[in-house]
Amino acid sequence: LACMQRSRVVALPSKAESFGLAAIEAASQGVPIVYTTAGAGPEVVEHGRTGLLADPNDPRDVAEQVAHLLRDPACAARLASNGKAAATKRYSLHSCVDHTLRFYEACCSTKRMVCEKKIPA
Repeated sequence: LACMQRSRVVALPSKAESFGLAAIEAASQGVPIVYTTAGAGPEVVEHGRTGLLADPNDPRDVAEQVAHLLRDPACAARLASNGKAAATKRYSLHSCVDHTLRFYEACCSTKRMVCEKKIPA
């Protein structure tokens, strides 16, 4: 994390991404992100609001997105601020626990309804 904190931009153009932990860590440190359009990229980063997305198969696109943030410090600061707020809200310990509890409560509620109606699960 210390390295991310010193960075002007974090670029993570993965070709395969199941969950964007590194992007979330960068965002939580207030660093602007260029992330992948592959996999979970668009779920983690909202292009133009919480970071920028780039096609990992197009090195020119990745370079252009990074260069844009380096040339436009106001845009980089806005994306960094929005990214940090989104990461804090969506991925904080409290938020994750709350989502997990709601998921299990929904599962238990559905199971109860199935059992009470004698419907095969």
